[in-house]
Amino acid sequence: MKKLDTELLEDLAGWLQTIRKQAATTLHLRQSPIDKHLLTWTLPANGEGDGAPMNDIATVLLEAATRHARSQALPDVGFTVFAFIGPDTDKPVNSYPFRCGGNSSVKSSILGDLESPSATGLLGMLMRHTESMHKTQSDGTSEREAAYRQQIADLMAKNERLQDRVDNEAARRLEIVALAEDLTRDKFTRDLQERRFALDKKKTEFLETQLSSLFPVLLNRVTGGGRGKGAPMMGELLLMKFLASLTPDQVSTAISGLDLKPEQVALFGELYSSYGEKYASQKKKQHQEQSVGDTNGAAKGDGPAS
Repeated sequence: MKKLDTELLEDLAGWLQTIRKQAATTLHLRQSPIDKHLLTWTLPANGEGDGAPMNDIATVLLEAATRHARSQALPDVGFTVFAFIGPDTDKPVNSYPFRCGGNSSVKSSILGDLESPSATGLLGMLMRHTESMHKTQSDGTSEREAAYRQQIADLMAKNERLQDRVDNEAARRLEIVALAEDLTRDKFTRDLQERRFALDKKKTEFLETQLSSLFPVLLNRVTGGGRGKGAPMMGELLLMKFLASLTPDQVSTAISGLDLKPEQVALFGELYSSYGEKYASQKKKQHQEQSVGDTNGAAKGDGPAS
């Protein structure tokens, strides 16, 4: 342990002699200025012993203060010995301040090298504090910048993926629109063809109807007939075709519109029944003969050549 300061020890022992005469009974050793309590000592009763016990008490107090000062990372540490009378420790009757050398070579884990308690030391500590604060802020800024850069890169990659998805969806929609247009055009073309086919069919049926009605008249005129000059065979054919072309509703309408007599109605009905059925049977017979002729012609065409 470091050797105690003899002058300080003697001065502290003399102060103890003085407070003893003031009837002090209790001593408190505290670190200044933080008022940290370190040691409590009870003085012997007044009149007991001589100056030697005061020197021992001073030695104990000074050794305790020195040990505590050496554990501090400071050039020196302040202490105060307070003297009290009785159990009341709120109002000291006297005090003795002093300083002990600290351990200035010790470094703080937070503040680094510690300076002496002076204006120069305070300025040095403030400079180191400012440097540490700026370093901490710079490190935090660098970390935030790196985090922001990574976040921006992630957002850009996500944006690219979303853009690709949007482009694919747009291309798919265009394909759907093109397909819908093709289907609409095909349907329009199909409907147009169906209308053309229907018109052609109606035209063909109309021509067939008109020709079938006019053909006997033309044939009668070609064969030298005319009004009142037609051959009886052709006249009968015209009458048969006319009656066969009438429907039962048309016959009923014609009879009611002509205001015929009963015997005329019976005669007209008989003509319609006989000639209409006769013309229908002739057409059926012609159709059968034509079918048989076509079948025989096909059979001859399929046989061996003579």
